[in-house]
Amino acid sequence: MRKEIRDEILKAFEKELKAMVRNLLENLMREERAMYLETHPTSANGYYTRDLLTLAGPLEDLKVPRVREGDFHPQILPYRRRASLELSEAILTLYAVGVSTRKGTSPASWKGCKELSTHPKASPASFRSPRKRSRPGGKGP
Repeated sequence: MRKEIRDEILKAFEKELKAMVRNLLENLMREERAMYLETHPTSANGYYTRDLLTLAGPLEDLKVPRVREGDFHPQILPYRRRASLELSEAILTLYAVGVSTRKGTSPASWKGCKELSTHPKASPASFRSPRKRSRPGGKGP
């Protein structure tokens, strides 16, 4: 019974968090378009929809503003990518510190999550590709 209530609360929280992120993104993009229109001789031309993967979960049918001439791209969204930059950075950071998804099902249960902000490898700028490992006995990869 307690687990069911906890799961319901968690689902409601996730739903509200997604709605907040969606509203924030859409409002910021509308404001950015308004600022763009002040300096460019074009006009607003409605919205198009796109899906975006964020740290809060996938957002479907996000309304992205556009302009008549088509040369406006909101800076807050990664251009021609489905995932937000924060999500990409988080994945690289988790990989860099050796976090494995096999150790748990939720990001909060991944090994090393509590130490991410203080870990020396936690910055995406310091991320390096892992070296190729050779087989035992030194016989190449």
